[in-house]
Amino acid sequence: MKGVGFEGYEFSVFDRWGNEVFHTKEITECWDGIFKGHPLPVGAYGYRLIADLPFDEIEIFTGTLNILR
Repeated sequence: MKGVGFEGYEFSVFDRWGNEVFHTKEITECWDGIFKGHPLPVGAYGYRLIADLPFDEIEIFTGTLNILR
């Protein structure tokens, strides 16, 4: 059996206070560090990726990303 893709996708980015600054369900949509039309400050941001896999499985990935300018 070759690799199996996922059926759905949800990606969110959060600031240090837990406010959601980006959210998408579209795999082709990317985040450029902009929130409400303004660039966010340099620093660490948390992310959560929820992947809907075949056979009704869900994987959740979390981590940190950094904005550098």
